[in-house]
Amino acid sequence: MPLPGKVEMNPTVRCVTSNQKANHVTNMPTNFFYGQRSFESGHTRIIVRNSDIIDGVINMGECSKNIMKIESMSDGISNIQRTGEFKFGVIRVTGKDGYSPSRNLSQIRNDIFNDSLNLVVGYRECSGNKVNILPAIGEDLTGGAMDLKLTLQKARDAPSFNVENAVTFQLQEMGFYNRNTFTHLIYIFPEEVYFGNTAAYAYEGGHLSVYKNEMAAKHMVLMHEVGHNFGHLHSGKNSLGYADESCMMGAHLFANDAPRSCFNGAKSWFFGWYADRHIVVTPTSGSKNLKMLSIDDYLNGKANSNDQYTIAKVDGGSTQQLYVMYNRKEGVNREVQAHGDEVTIVQQKGDNRQSWLLAGLGDSSEWQKQNWDGKGNTLVIRVCGRIWGEPDYARIIIYLKNVNDLSCSNNPNPSPGPPRNPSYNPPGPPPTPSASSPTTDPPPPKRGTLIKSKVNNECVHMTGRSVVSSPCNGDMSQTWYFDATTKAVINAETGHCLDVDVNSRNIKVGTWECHFRPNQQWVLESNNRLKSLSFVPAFNGVYGCMDLTAENDLIVYPCHYNLNQKFYFVGVSDDQGNHDDPGQGWGERIIRTREGNGCMHMSTQYPNNVRIKNCDEGLIIQRWTLDRQNERIINVVTGLCLDWDRNSYNNNLVGWDCHGWNNQKWRYEETSENFKSLAMNEKCIDMTMDSQNSNLIVYDCHDDKNQRFYFE
Repeated sequence: MPLPGKVEMNPTVRCVTSNQKANHVTNMPTNFFYGQRSFESGHTRIIVRNSDIIDGVINMGECSKNIMKIESMSDGISNIQRTGEFKFGVIRVTGKDGYSPSRNLSQIRNDIFNDSLNLVVGYRECSGNKVNILPAIGEDLTGGAMDLKLTLQKARDAPSFNVENAVTFQLQEMGFYNRNTFTHLIYIFPEEVYFGNTAAYAYEGGHLSVYKNEMAAKHMVLMHEVGHNFGHLHSGKNSLGYADESCMMGAHLFANDAPRSCFNGAKSWFFGWYADRHIVVTPTSGSKNLKMLSIDDYLNGKANSNDQYTIAKVDGGSTQQLYVMYNRKEGVNREVQAHGDEVTIVQQKGDNRQSWLLAGLGDSSEWQKQNWDGKGNTLVIRVCGRIWGEPDYARIIIYLKNVNDLSCSNNPNPSPGPPRNPSYNPPGPPPTPSASSPTTDPPPPKRGTLIKSKVNNECVHMTGRSVVSSPCNGDMSQTWYFDATTKAVINAETGHCLDVDVNSRNIKVGTWECHFRPNQQWVLESNNRLKSLSFVPAFNGVYGCMDLTAENDLIVYPCHYNLNQKFYFVGVSDDQGNHDDPGQGWGERIIRTREGNGCMHMSTQYPNNVRIKNCDEGLIIQRWTLDRQNERIINVVTGLCLDWDRNSYNNNLVGWDCHGWNNQKWRYEETSENFKSLAMNEKCIDMTMDSQNSNLIVYDCHDDKNQRFYFE
């Protein structure tokens, strides 16, 4: 790969035999691969006589007339192991003239095996422990590494391939290959060796990677070059072969202990690490409505439904293969340099080939490919929305335009079916009028919610830039609302955001002008924790949650399940006695029945039955938002809509993905306190028993208490 800021290098022809021995190719005729001979790295096999390979050199000027066969391998390099245990040996090379790499052997061991983020950690995290890189063992190696002083080859101004051949020859002469156990080798050369514009190089499907001096300390360079050993070519964009910054096989951040990032959809598909949640989509056979998982949530075991996928392969035959993935910027992928939190579309024509980033899509955006099927039909991939919760996922639709159209409002299963994702996805705040559309109406009164601690029942209180726990008084300084789009928690008095100072001694929580970066992003979990999405180096990759200290300070601390990280939310009224409207953010309500004074409660398990249970102010699962514009009732924790299951035996109410059909539409009558269904006239929500813990159904409207509800 090229050095930062340098142009992409021209490939150098090297020949790797079936036993992984590399041979230098010289005197290659300039027109050798023209005409009928098509050449592609990793996919072209040249068969020559053993007698034409002399001291590791294939002289094409001498032996080209003796070539026995040239053939294309459609599947590329085969039998590449990409999971399991791998033993790496590291060779620190000093030239005959005394030039050495600038980092000593101990530092190099740390770079590759021991640092907080290194080759071992990078592949272990991205693979979900399916790749285990260990230091090679043997009498020549200490901790997987050794120093080698060349006896025949100088370093200064010597081409890297000459030095490589000298190292391999000297190791063979030493009997290194007989005395040591390894699967891969890393050569590290002095700065004085000539690499051109190259930072490092490696052999696709082979065992060797070679680095220019301190480039072996750069995490991305190590991940990239070993990716070649695992059989992957580059990932590009806009005709530039390395330009995909969403993938370790493209160009990325050159740093010693960064970035924490993984691979694009195509490379990940062929690695096979997430294969139990792969799906193949053939648009000519039908449209698809998919939930694409965050890879980090998948690796952490948060997938909870059979309809959640890591990568979708969109199959259009041998020439058109797309790979769609939700490039969620969190956890193992939190420092990805491009298209974070977007759905990425990558093209790659099979394994061991170059991939190309085609698009990164946010909410309500789409990508089209004309004449997808060779019959003039247009492929459409559209992102309907991104859902933040446990797990995070993006909902996408894939279809052929005017052939098997699908819209985001379509729900492929409007009646209950397989388990769904319980995630928190309340509606965000309403759009602010633009400058071009002024309004003379006064701004609405600020409303929101109090955030109460379950330890002392006090409220999160803003004082200046600080945030502390104080007795609740309902002031605007204690009133907050949640912006579901940016995941910010915003103070109603100042408009400032709840902010994590990751550089403070105790990782304090305060407020700051909103910028909506990760240290101002929060996820409300169903277990009443407020999880911060900020990256705190001291936490070693573990998420932090808002935490109440013994001194009543609020900090972020690694998430646990003690009460000092548990908070609950109480809606507040403005000076006119109006409760928060759901469109303003959190604005959740408890829905109580007049019969028995129980509360509407949704199960978090499929089929997400809705019933009346004992009221518990601390249970977020009993909180709902009323989307009056769309006439929906949405559960705060699951993000599911109150749904009349008209196929059930007794017209049960359940939670279901919001789809906009009338069996999810309700109109609240203030006078009668009824919830009337828009699916059928004179049908209302009804409690089946005159006590708590009773079922909720839809029944003919009447005036009894078991159909009367009110809000808190």
